[in-house]
Amino acid sequence: MSKKNYLKVYIALAGLAVFLGSLHLIFEKRHSLVDLPLTFDAYKVPIVKTKIGDKEIDLMIDLGAKNELYVSRELLDLVDKDYSHVETWRNIKGESFKRDVFVLPEISLGRKAFQKIMAVERCSGDDNATILSGEKKDLDVEPSQGILGRAFLKKFNILLDFEYPRLLLLKNKFRNIKGYNFKDFHKIPFEIGKEGMKIQVDTDVGQLLFVLDTGSTMTLVSDRVNSKDKKITNSQYGLLTFKTKKLVLEGLDYGELDLHRIQMAAALNDIDGILGMDFLKKHVMYIDFKSNALYLKHSKKMIKQYN
Repeated sequence: MSKKNYLKVYIALAGLAVFLGSLHLIFEKRHSLVDLPLTFDAYKVPIVKTKIGDKEIDLMIDLGAKNELYVSRELLDLVDKDYSHVETWRNIKGESFKRDVFVLPEISLGRKAFQKIMAVERCSGDDNATILSGEKKDLDVEPSQGILGRAFLKKFNILLDFEYPRLLLLKNKFRNIKGYNFKDFHKIPFEIGKEGMKIQVDTDVGQLLFVLDTGSTMTLVSDRVNSKDKKITNSQYGLLTFKTKKLVLEGLDYGELDLHRIQMAAALNDIDGILGMDFLKKHVMYIDFKSNALYLKHSKKMIKQYN
């Protein structure tokens, strides 16, 4: 083949590569509604920037929060809204709260606007009712300005990359996304109930039912779980803690993890604990809500096949 023909072939191949790359970007953009950077607050939970009206605020991404959106009454007083109803909810300790719920005409994530979002008011005392209220005072930092909850997130399929912090909201069932090979992801089924997204976990103290919670700094276990044969220590959060040497999800052992004991409300008797950000932050998470499937991108160094 002459040099001239080689040049033609090279130009043709280069053009094809550019064309295919452009198609990939167009395809990915078409199936991705939102692609935003994440940050983490002082409690090590994920934060994304959001606009409500002309106000830009930081929202915690909280898979453990039931409703679409939670924002302060002070902010709600500054934006357009329609009153909806009063809602009663309980925290992990079983404490009961009544809060007003409003319909916001629109919120924006990046360049994408979402209409008619249900927002529950947050009051100043709500954060002090959490399990980490004492730790919050010690940190002396402001809590997030609001919460983006599960009722909003489950309208999409989502990707949470905590290593290169990024949130993707996707329209459809997952497809290969640039930078992610889904052959490297481990599929774990879950069920959604009133407590949240429930998964089966095998530990040193038996099979447990946990809920996923990106709004929890740490992994919590009910004090009903028998841990009498484990060495108990005090954690930095002032909770009694023991270590499980195995954490098996759908056949794969993710290794050891500290479990922090708490007294959980009677309404949560059906679950044994909460899988928090101390575990989740080590992974890329893809959640297919339509199929009730969690996909974790795992490290071969960290995980072994469980027999």
